[in-house]
Amino acid sequence: MRASLLLQHSPYFDGYRLAHELAVAGILLEAPQARWLAAATYDRMLNSTGHSQRFGTQYGSTLKLLRLDEFAITDRQRLALNCGTLAAARNRKW
Repeated sequence: MRASLLLQHSPYFDGYRLAHELAVAGILLEAPQARWLAAATYDRMLNSTGHSQRFGTQYGSTLKLLRLDEFAITDRQRLALNCGTLAAARNRKW
């Protein structure tokens, strides 16, 4: 999981992709935080290619939630991957 977390902050798409693959492998191995990391790496990949994120894990430099596709998935799916609800993502206090 450490490698996945590190690669999530890569400046390149290939780093995000490998981070996501490692996080998914972590889910299969029941590693702590793997579900959230799989969602976060997926959101990072989407944002890096100009698409809207789905899970609400990515924030910009002003701590504002980056562009989000509100209808791609449900809060139930977000919660299944240990992400907060859409409302929680929007109201996050730093």
